Amino acid sequence: ATNYSWHNWLPHFGSQNNLAFLTALMFAMAGIELSPTLAGETENPSKTFIRATWISAIFIIGLYTIGTVAINFFLAPDQVAASSGVLYALQLIGKELNLPIILISVALMLSFGNIGGVCVWVTAPLKMLLESSKQGILPKKLTKLNKNAMPANALILQATLITVITLAALIFAPSVNAFYEVIVLL
Repeated sequence: ATNYSWHNWLPHFGSQNNLAFLTALMFAMAGIELSPTLAGETENPSKTFIRATWISAIFIIGLYTIGTVAINFFLAPDQVAASSGVLYALQLIGKELNLPIILISVALMLSFGNIGGVCVWVTAPLKMLLESSKQGILPKKLTKLNKNAMPANALILQATLITVITLAALIFAPSVNAFYEVIVLL
């Protein structure tokens, strides 16, 4: 069973496991720098963004903590490694409780959340580039907006470039880890 003494709640800065958790927690906040691209489409952005950032940070830290404690109530720490991920832990918990629906529902929620994240990560850099570049620097064909105010041609170019880079990495990477590193660096 997991030991929940006060000593174990405090981080052990010499442990690499805590460094991995800190990295995961920081990665959960990744993307927050993209939110200003929506400032022009938000009511009272100077107050709204500050409030939203604090609320998001509190929810992210709270949910990570609650999720970790909940998983450790069911599984001993040696049953789940940081690299195996939350879905593996939920699969074990689902088997333990005879509720396989836990894994399926969380996997669906994660998928929908990640689709939303990908949409922001794909469109926000292009919107920032278009907003910050002076008129005439980029070809008109790339800056032309469609009926949804999105630079469709630039998105197609971006998708093509990323696909070519990904396929090249897949074909020429000497190992799965090397391929993963290329994908993460994109």
